[in-house]
Amino acid sequence: PTSATQMSTPFYSAKPHSFSLYSYVLRIISLTAESCSPAAFVVPLIYLSILTSKDKSFAVNSHNVCRLLAASSLVAHKMLDDEVWSNEYWAKVAGVKNPEEMNRLEMTLLKACDFRMSIKEEEFRFAVKTLRLEHLTEIQIDVAAETEEGDESEECDGIDQDHE
Repeated sequence: PTSATQMSTPFYSAKPHSFSLYSYVLRIISLTAESCSPAAFVVPLIYLSILTSKDKSFAVNSHNVCRLLAASSLVAHKMLDDEVWSNEYWAKVAGVKNPEEMNRLEMTLLKACDFRMSIKEEEFRFAVKTLRLEHLTEIQIDVAAETEEGDESEECDGIDQDHE
């Protein structure tokens, strides 16, 4: 169940997105892998864990997962990588209507986590183990082979259409 508090956040979308979470994650990876470290694809999950543990009434669900993932991926990228994409680029990657909305998502996530965005080594190791990515440094992100079905951008554009 979605709480009234969740519905009032910028992460909430009135109806679930028509595309799969898998295709959305592949989209983020394929459009950012060139400058994101492999760790930047694990840390967003830690941020979501921090968020849900801080507020037990908050749940990640089909109405907020894409926007939460977009914001947490952006923040992880900024925290971990020396050269980062702009919020304007991230808005395009995430299918968010404009950079201002991406800024709003980023700020909402930062405030919700009390700006605690540094990750302890044991938190990272636990996340990697949980994801069964024990050899994270050896991972080759080869999205091209996994997305031969075609460009996913059409189905991810307009992620904000149902945001209220």
